[in-house]
Amino acid sequence: MPDYPLVSVVIPTYNRPKKVERALSSVRNQSYSRIEAIVVDDYSSQPVQDVLAPVTSDWELSIKIIRHTENKGGSAARNTGIDAATGEYIAFLDDDDEWKETKIERQIEVFGDSTEDTGLVYTGVEQRDQNGRINSVSKAQISGSVQRDILYDDFIGTFSSVMIQREVTEQVGTLDERFPSWQDWEFYIRIGQSYNVQAIQDPLVIRHNEGEQISGNFEQKKNLTLPLLIKKYRPLVDEYGWKFKRKWLGNLYYRLGYSALSHEKYDEGRRFLRRSIYMNPFAIEPYLYLVFAVGGKRTYEPARQLKRSLIRTLNWIQ
Repeated sequence: MPDYPLVSVVIPTYNRPKKVERALSSVRNQSYSRIEAIVVDDYSSQPVQDVLAPVTSDWELSIKIIRHTENKGGSAARNTGIDAATGEYIAFLDDDDEWKETKIERQIEVFGDSTEDTGLVYTGVEQRDQNGRINSVSKAQISGSVQRDILYDDFIGTFSSVMIQREVTEQVGTLDERFPSWQDWEFYIRIGQSYNVQAIQDPLVIRHNEGEQISGNFEQKKNLTLPLLIKKYRPLVDEYGWKFKRKWLGNLYYRLGYSALSHEKYDEGRRFLRRSIYMNPFAIEPYLYLVFAVGGKRTYEPARQLKRSLIRTLNWIQ
């Protein structure tokens, strides 16, 4: 496919040898073949090169492995991959996720059919638990000019669904390594201020919820990420007026409350959910989760399991 654009796939990894092999296999199995894979080993205990070399030696896939000399975190690893990328487009894949086989092909098609000011294409995502059961399916919905939408909330989600034009990083910069979490959302906010975004509804990414995500630490979100995000984007938020600012803060507190509940910090979860309702009393989700969490784990876990069971039933019916 010499006339097709090269896609650089950036895969950051840390101490997940089997999972990164699975992720890389899904890159190998793509229906689109003009791909270079860049695996960034963030100083794993066992070098990823040693793990992958025996497995990938006969693969017809260009694989470059870069190893950090110290652990620097997910954002730094992605930035290392971006710097090493030579493709016209860059796609990201977390080491514990995988792609369905037409993911890259369909994103390239969308870029080809879009105007030059499209900087990012994302897809729907399928979430699975440790047993391979589907917990949820999110369909990508929002396209076009998204400055206000992406500032308000991260509707794009995981890096694993995203492909960008290489020139985007030259225009808006790479990931802000000060953010220990929500670094994906912060990156999308900057892209959304300068470029249009296009969505592919179908869930072409499989996320495996088999352990803690890089961005999963609640204390980091509360003490570092939230204050930093507010400081960085409060001036931009103010341009949209006080009503938008209250909704924006309400959504931030909701996200933090949800994170607290996920980490079984029910008192803090309820506190942030109440703050969310105070700032934006018209949002429905904070009320629902506040009710779910009224009895702590005793009420929250059954409600969460019921939600997942309903989602699985709906997926089965469809």
